[in-house]
Parts: sequence; structure tokens; C-alpha cells
Amino acid sequence: MSADPVYAFGDFRIDIATRRLVRSDGAAVTLPNRLFDCVAHLIEHRGRAVGRDELIAVIWGREDAGDNLLGQLIVRARRLLDDSGDQQEVIRTLPGFGYQWVAPTQRIEPGRTVAASPRALPSAVADTAASATARPRWRVHAGLAATAVLVIGAGAWLRPAPAPPPPADEAAQAVVASAAMPRPDLVLPAILVADAAQDWLRLGVMALVGERLAEAGQAVVPSDNAAALTRGLAIDELAPADHARLAAAAAAGRVVSTRIEPAGAGWRVRLAVVYGAEPLEVAAEAGQVLDAARDAADRLAARLVPSPPSAPVPARDAALDFVLKKAEAIFLGGRPDAAADLLMAARDAHPDAPELDIQLAAMAFRAGRFEQAEAGFAALAERAAVQDAPVLRARALIGLANLALVRRDTEAVLQRSQQAIDLLETADAGAAALGSAYHGRAIAASLQGRYEAAFADYARAQEIHAGAGNWLDAARVDSNFGIALRQQGRVEEALPRLQRTADRLALFQAVDDEIVARVHLATTLLDLADPVSALAEDGRLAALAERSRWPHLRTSIELARAEVLIANGRLRDAQPLLERGGQGAADGPLPNRYRVHSIAARYAWSRGESGLTRREIDQALGVLCEADACATGDGRDLAYLHLLRARAVLPGDRPAAVAIRAQLARRLAEPAYATVYLHLIDADLAIAAGDAAAADRAFEAASAVTGAIPIDRERIAEAYVPWLMAHGAIDRAGGVLAALGPLPQRSFTAALLELRVLRALGRPAAWRRSLDRVIRLAGERDVPEELRRPDFLALSGAAS
Repeated sequence: MSADPVYAFGDFRIDIATRRLVRSDGAAVTLPNRLFDCVAHLIEHRGRAVGRDELIAVIWGREDAGDNLLGQLIVRARRLLDDSGDQQEVIRTLPGFGYQWVAPTQRIEPGRTVAASPRALPSAVADTAASATARPRWRVHAGLAATAVLVIGAGAWLRPAPAPPPPADEAAQAVVASAAMPRPDLVLPAILVADAAQDWLRLGVMALVGERLAEAGQAVVPSDNAAALTRGLAIDELAPADHARLAAAAAAGRVVSTRIEPAGAGWRVRLAVVYGAEPLEVAAEAGQVLDAARDAADRLAARLVPSPPSAPVPARDAALDFVLKKAEAIFLGGRPDAAADLLMAARDAHPDAPELDIQLAAMAFRAGRFEQAEAGFAALAERAAVQDAPVLRARALIGLANLALVRRDTEAVLQRSQQAIDLLETADAGAAALGSAYHGRAIAASLQGRYEAAFADYARAQEIHAGAGNWLDAARVDSNFGIALRQQGRVEEALPRLQRTADRLALFQAVDDEIVARVHLATTLLDLADPVSALAEDGRLAALAERSRWPHLRTSIELARAEVLIANGRLRDAQPLLERGGQGAADGPLPNRYRVHSIAARYAWSRGESGLTRREIDQALGVLCEADACATGDGRDLAYLHLLRARAVLPGDRPAAVAIRAQLARRLAEPAYATVYLHLIDADLAIAAGDAAAADRAFEAASAVTGAIPIDRERIAEAYVPWLMAHGAIDRAGGVLAALGPLPQRSFTAALLELRVLRALGRPAAWRRSLDRVIRLAGERDVPEELRRPDFLALSGAAS
């Protein structure tokens, strides 16, 4: 990759090396130097919010150019980029802080051609995807994704909850290239010129046409991808530009339009290529609509596929095929219970049809009827072994792996997933199932803390799904990949993966999966000590909460929003969310029950309520930990709670603090980050004992830990800087502060430390700028009055 990349966004392309901005039609856009510097800096730091001070320093080379000049520059930039202060689709204002680049953007090599990133299409009100709530003996694990169990899809078309799309970024483009295959065709839902009672034909015929094209050797976007991407759109009103956006979102080479209309006593089905090739149209008529659709699809395939497979398409039971297609359409249309009823009604007429049984088992799984699902998958696995049907057996094993994941039985997940992989690696079909099997094995490895093995399996699963044109499942993998990176502490790597995944899920209207991704995205931004950027996710999270029908996901949103609002000083807004989250978490998944007490404990500590802090921490640890073992969760948060618990009992109860330290050492024996918090407890113990040398050694040891992330470094500085200042080591305190890098520009805690140090150093101009920043970041938090007063100026006798 070149050092000076080219970026594509909307209708524009910007070349950093040549400092040129051009539209998609080749027309150049003139950007004065400072305007170019502003846009380039925002694009290259689009993963985070950029503070006003930082932008001013980059553009004018000094910090005192003034907010008015910057504001005027942003107005000009928006105008040139077809944006405005009302729309904020390219540059978003973060009141009181700065700006963030929010336009979907792709980094590409100079000289490569690329389709412009699509703007978001209209979103639907509801989403068909949902995770199952746990029954008493089944426990949904929410440490990764709350809907992660559904990702190991059990059915050919029943791939649980939606997930997202496009290769509108480098990683996805690389996967497409490595897959060495043409871009797939996107078959749109049919335009139905008939009785509305036949509405299921819109999606049923779409699925059938796609299936026939695939059997003829043409790569096709899976029907669940197509249904999710187009949900809520008026298909008969789509313009050529809409077709182009849909194609970009699905990484499709062509878009095929379908039209169904009565023809005498029968039906006519017309198929037309409306994007990506020369216009082409075929039609067929038959007494039954599915027969007409098959004939039309076969005629289109004959025109599109130069070398069809030599093997004949297997014959089908027409009646069974009708039921399966109708059930598929009903399911894709958002009525899973009605689809299950239709399949169940067909069992008497088709008692030996495995397609019915596997879909029914998958339906039971989605509805939370886990015992019924397990019985169905187990029977299918046994029958398939007898009948020597490897793909069917693998799909049933993946269903059993799903169920094991719900139970948090990671060994069973690994075993079932491995069995499925062994069956499918040598099979002629089943690419979707193979990708799901690798995904299941990756999730299990992540839960066991075997991250390198998990990452290898995540990459393999992504490659398989992308190679099959299934960007829906590929992005679900990407989401869990990002979550696992965050849990390992690789937050800088996790952030862009979670950002692009959340945006793709939004494009595909995958509400529940997007919730999981955005909750983890917000938490990752807090890990990066960037609460202002995390706050930028609040509006979207609030909107998603209105659309999800699953209580535990709404609770996850409420807790995440409360945590973000507290981190930004919006305490009054956070309080009702925390209260509702506590009520919702009471009977919900274990991670939510832990999280509500963890957030409450940290909130109480920030207000100086040590008694309440101890009680909330005890409840949090009681939920997650037994003796010296803790269930899978956020280990860094666990370590911080142990630190706060020790501080809450010091200086009065030193033995209790020593015991808490020992407990932390046993519970989190391996992660490097745990040593940060062990050293900080050591420093507190030394301070309580009056041993300044030991305290200094402990602080230095914490600062030297490899793998500490921004929130760890901020917590070290929060204790170390005031201690150094109290001991007259102002210059050393300034060094600790400098090691925080840009954190004082975006975090109130770090900004307040900077203000203390600048005041002690007697630097009036820098202190004033720092005070302005602290006030902007404070929200409802108090800024100590002595830090607001400039009475140190007479003592310093100098201006900086």
C-alpha cells in the first residue's frame, strides 16, 4: 500500500499525494491549501473525533488561530462536498469538542477504479433477525455478540439474523480478489402485478430465480442478503442510481429485475438485467408461477453463463418445492412463525423430506424452543450419517453447535464445528455451511481465550463467505472478529473493524446485529479514552433501541448509553437509563447483570461514595465470580473494579486491600493488562504505609507494562500525576501527562490532569486554552474552583 493513499467517498475521490479532489465524472474541485489540509486530516482520522485545537494546530500551525476561522473553514468544506450544517452527512459537528468525518469512505491504491460508496438507502421499521432469549437451562452468552449463536446458520436459506454487506473497504476488496471469482448477480424482489394475496411471490420468485442461476454456475447474492438490503424499498420505483447503490452494497456485478404478471389463465415472469451489462430481457409463461419463473431463469442463465455445469440440475418434488419457496418468502418477509406453521403443515404430505426437518429445527432454535431444536438437529445428524449425506449432516451438526454455544459449552461447539468442517472441506457443496462452521469454531476459541486460533478461523470464514458473494455472513464474522480483538486488548485494530461492520449492518437494516456491533463500538471508544467519539453513537443507539423487539438487547443499549453519557458528564441523562437498565438486567443474561453493577460502582466512585462503591462492586463480582474464578467477561473492567474495591477500603483496612490484590492476581493470572492494576494497588498500599519510594516504583512499573491501552494509561496518570505533584515532582508529572498523547483533547479526566500540571508550571496561555477545553468536556461535572483562578500568575512571573 502506498504511503499517500487515495480515498473515495460519495461522488468524490481525493488523492493525498497530488492534493487533488475530483468528482466521479472527472471534474476537478478546487480546494485551497488550508481547506485541503482540514479535509485530509479529518479523512485520515475518521475513526475518531478530532478536537478543535488539534485541527487548528494542523491547519494553521499554531493553537491560537481561533474557533471562528475553523468554523468558517468547515462551512466552506461542507459546501464544496455537497454537505451542510443541517445534513452533516460528511462532516459531523460534535458540540463543545470538534468534528468527525462520517461519510462512508474507502481507501484505495492510486490508479485503481472503484465504485463510489453508496449512501444509505431508506431503512425499514422492523427487522426479521432476532436472537433467542434464554430458557432456564440455556444461557445466552453475550460476551461476544448477543446474537452470535445465530451466526452458525443451520439452514440453506434460514441464516438467522441479518448482517451486512459491501466490500466498500480495502479488506473486503482483498477478499474478493483472493476469491478469484466474478462478482455475483443481485436478484431483486419481484414486482408483482397481481392480487395482493399472492404477495409472498415477491420474495419467493426472487429466491427461486437466484437458485436457478446458481445451479447454472452463476454466482448469486444470497436471497437473505437481497431481502435485507431492499427491505422497505419500493422496487418498482427504483431509478438507475438506486440500482448502482444496491449493486455496490452487495458487491454485485449485475442487478436483475423480476416482474410477475397474469397471462391469460397462467403467469408471465420477465427478467431484465438493469445494471452492470448491456440491457437484456427474457420472459416465460406457464400455468404455475414457479414454473414460469424457472423457465425464465433458465433462459437468462443460458444468456449469461458461457459454460454451464455439465451435471444436470436435480429433479425436485414440485409440491415440496412450492412449500419451501413459499415458506422462504414468508420468512424473509419477516413472519418466521407463519413460515414455521406452513412447514409443519406440510410434514404429513412429505414425511421423509430432510429440507422440511432442518428448516423446522432452525425455526425452533430461533423461537427459543431449544429442546425441540436439539431433538430435531440430532435426529437429522443421525439420519444423514446413515444416508451418507455429508452436507445435510454438517448442517445439522452446525445447528447442534449453535445450541452448545447457547449453553456456553465451548468444547461441544469446537467438536461439532470440527466435525462439520471435516465433512464439508471435501464436499462439492455447502460453502455457506463451511463458513459458518469455521465461524463457530472461531467463536468457541475466542471464548476460551485462544485468540490467535480464533483469528485464523475468523479470516477463513470471511474468505469463504465473501468468495460465495455472501457479504451478509462475511460481515457477521467481521463483527465478532472485531469484538474478539477488543477483548484481547487490540482496541486500535478493533475500532475500524467495528465501525465498518456497524455501518454495513445499518445499510442492510440488520437491527439486532447492528446493536451488538455499535454497543461494542461505543465501549471500544471508551477503551480508547475517547468518550466524545463514543457520544456520537448515542443517537443511533437510541434509535436502534426503539426498533429491537428483544429486551436483553434493549437493556444492553441502555447500559452502554448510560456508560457513555456518564463518561461525558451528562449525569442527569444517564440516571434513568441506568435505572431502566438495572430493571431490565435483573432476569437477563449474565453480562448485563454484571454490567449494571459495574457502571453503578464506577459512577458512585466518581462521586466519592465509597460505601456505595463497595456494595455495587460486591454485587458485580458476585454475579460474575465464584471463589477465584470469574465467568467470561470484560477482564479489564474486572481488574479495575478490584482496584476500586481496594481503594474503597484503604487506608483503614490494609489487610482487606492485600486480600483483594491477591484475589485479583488469582482471578486474572495471565493477561498482561492485569499487572497494570496489580501495580496500582501496590502503589496505593505503599502510599497508605507512607513508603514513597515503593509507591514510586509501583507507579513506574504500571507505566512500563507492555500492552496497556489508552484507558489503562489514563487510569495510571489519574493516580500518578497528583502523587508526583504532591511530592514536588512537577516536571515528572508533566512527562507522565505527555505520554498520554492526545487524550487531554478528548477526555475530561486527562484534560483535568493537564490543567493541574499547566497551572503548577505557571503557563498562563496554555492554562487558559486547557481550562476552556476542560469546561467544554466537563458536562455536569465540577471543575475545582482553584483550577479556574489565574492567581498563580503573580507567582510564575512569566507567560508561555
